[in-house]
Amino acid sequence: MTTTFTNARLINPETGSDEIGSLTIDGGMITALNGPEQGEVIDCGGKCLAPGIVDIGGVKIGEPGERHKESFRTAGAAAAAGGGVTTMVIRPDTTPPAVDTPETLEFVTRRAGQTAPVNVHSMAALTKGREGGREMVEVGFLQDAGAVAFTDCDHVIQNPPKTFARAMTYAKSLGALVVAHPQDPTLSDGGAAVTSGKFASLRGLPAVSPMAERMGLERDLALVEMTGASYHADSLSSATALPVLERAKPPVGCHRRGGQHPPPDAERAGRGRLSHLLQTQTAAAQRRRPAGHGRSRRLGPDRRGLLDAHAPPGRGKQTPAL
Repeated sequence: MTTTFTNARLINPETGSDEIGSLTIDGGMITALNGPEQGEVIDCGGKCLAPGIVDIGGVKIGEPGERHKESFRTAGAAAAAGGGVTTMVIRPDTTPPAVDTPETLEFVTRRAGQTAPVNVHSMAALTKGREGGREMVEVGFLQDAGAVAFTDCDHVIQNPPKTFARAMTYAKSLGALVVAHPQDPTLSDGGAAVTSGKFASLRGLPAVSPMAERMGLERDLALVEMTGASYHADSLSSATALPVLERAKPPVGCHRRGGQHPPPDAERAGRGRLSHLLQTQTAAAQRRRPAGHGRSRRLGPDRRGLLDAHAPPGRGKQTPAL
């Protein structure tokens, strides 16, 4: 079936273009851009027409264990599809059990296929029960069952670090991606709402230094250098961590996925959470801090640094003030 979408705001992330035009599809494939109208014609009225969004790492589904909080049906239909997300990569931190066995992963995959209207891929835990380093999961079996990456989410594998290094070694040998939450638990123990400093002291808010994130990232990247594993730093929130990630690029033999350099044995990448690009710690004072947020709110310079780091090459640094 041929369909032409007219008067659409066409957004192409690969070229950076954003313009009004038309798009023709046939059998689910794009056949023409700004060509003659064919088949059914749909006037988009200036609405956006863009590739589907892939949400990686930020999606927590309550199945199994906490379906009353979030199910594949509510997350997939009401939230994801309604917001233009066509693929979700979900976290393994269900309670209980965590997605740490092939059987649990197969259940999650089956439930997603039955109820979610979008594509769903699952990450698996890196340690049994996400207990932070006591025992590794069966990386190979979970990968065969469909796991696209391995992570303990916000549980930092701290003691012993040797467990994390061993897990990275196994992941390297199997071509698996390790996703980690860089943080030094000894500095961030007890949770925090904002960054330590005058703002936190005046309002009596629990706070943590951004150095906790930098120290955690330094340790993780040292283990990546030792093992050669593919690594993704999840939810970077502070500008102090960016130079650490920058040093992991060439010429020292590393790169961020999607860069212009030939891929070496080890891949290292990082991403910032969207909420850190939109709000600073003043949102906490105004009681707009989302429930369940895993990072403390940062300062204005942190937000500007993260936005500049996300800017496409050649567009310059034109971060608006908040």
